[in-house]
Amino acid sequence: MQHKIWLIGAVLAVIVFVFAACAPAAPAAAPEAANQPAASADGKIELRIAWWGSQNRHDRTIAVIEQFEQLHPNIDIVYEFAGWADYWTLMSTQAAGGNLADIMQQDYARLEEWVSRGLLAPLDDFVADGTLNFANISESALAGGRLDGKLYGVNLGT
Repeated sequence: MQHKIWLIGAVLAVIVFVFAACAPAAPAAAPEAANQPAASADGKIELRIAWWGSQNRHDRTIAVIEQFEQLHPNIDIVYEFAGWADYWTLMSTQAAGGNLADIMQQDYARLEEWVSRGLLAPLDDFVADGTLNFANISESALAGGRLDGKLYGVNLGT
């Protein structure tokens, strides 16, 4: 079940960033194992997603989330978004409280800081077991999301 949740989360992250407006490179980051999305008593899974951007990006991303939820009625997506500066304040506050979103937009320039603070989980185990398949993504596209030989994010747009 957990692999399915991770796969769905990864697919949603890809969809969100494919339809997002142009912005700085934005890898999707996996949550820490201790912060797994939980299924409610009725079996629904709730995933939180956060991103930065303009109103256009917000509207387009929300439209994709709504389409995703129609295809996957057992998953509820709770989303939050902000402009660039406010986003990082929000994420830092959530990180301090141990309450980061399950899927968050990240910036390669901040990757090392967030990894060193233990806030991002590597994706390597999910690639190794086939949950995430990046076979059609060039190594150069993956390189920016690697730190100390581990994959923490994938550039999904420009």
